[in-house]
Amino acid sequence: MNEQDHLEGTTVQKIVQQLESLEISYEIVIVDGGSSDNTRRIIERIQSSNPHIGVIRFTGNFGKEAAMFAGLSYSNGQAAIIMDADLQHPPEILPRMLRLWQDKGFKIVQGIKESRPQEPLTRRFGARLFYWIMSKFTGYNLIQSTDFVLLDRSVIRTYLGLPEIEFFLKGLLLWSGYERVVVPFRCDVGTRSRSRWTLLGLSRHAVQAVTSFSSLPLQFVTGAGLITLLFSVVLAVQTLYKKMTGQAIEGFATVILLLLIIGSVLMISLGIIGLYLARIFSEIKARPRYLAKELLPPHEDERHL
Repeated sequence: MNEQDHLEGTTVQKIVQQLESLEISYEIVIVDGGSSDNTRRIIERIQSSNPHIGVIRFTGNFGKEAAMFAGLSYSNGQAAIIMDADLQHPPEILPRMLRLWQDKGFKIVQGIKESRPQEPLTRRFGARLFYWIMSKFTGYNLIQSTDFVLLDRSVIRTYLGLPEIEFFLKGLLLWSGYERVVVPFRCDVGTRSRSRWTLLGLSRHAVQAVTSFSSLPLQFVTGAGLITLLFSVVLAVQTLYKKMTGQAIEGFATVILLLLIIGSVLMISLGIIGLYLARIFSEIKARPRYLAKELLPPHEDERHL
């Protein structure tokens, strides 16, 4: 959404140049996830001038995962490539990704950032922390993984056939077990834009990812309860010993400390349980992943790859 500065003169043009050089049939599907700037008019102008471009326009912002799902649902080719419109993902490596798919037979070809230029230190630290947590909780190594990925049609069918409402694509690709290869790339500092992800958005994305692929946080509740029980037993033994030996009991400080510890554990535990209940609630409602108010097919019957 809100990609008016990149679509017309840079992103689409570079993608078309790379695909045209390969002399293959292709289709470009642009998903407008509820833009509020001039993106809509620019997309219409691009679509009217290029017979290979189709457009899906959402009624609102349903998130990046929904946009990717919609684009893959619309595609009919032997493979599809997911890209951001803001040049976070360089079109220059598209030929290499396609060769690895066509010649080597990889079902998943994923672009991996070699570096994160122009990103603040706190952002890079947060990303590394998130991927470390995901690795520990799920067993999947997502370090520096991106949504810049080529998917074979067999992978797309598997992905689209999953019944869950909320997706985490990067985790699902590792979970699927298909043949996968990574292509490292460097972002062009001179042309790429800064990511629009906010701290709140990244936090929500992290929570969704962890709760989608691991129930380990729920084990925190059991572990915290056992630790609290152990602490209580030690405290009880100490209190009984002091009572039997006639020593003074520091009752007030002990009680306050115990209440604070138990209260904190209970609140954190309820919060974790609440996250999983919220996911269950979302899945049970079974609302559509997105609502599209407009579908503009390509002018020609050209299909992706």
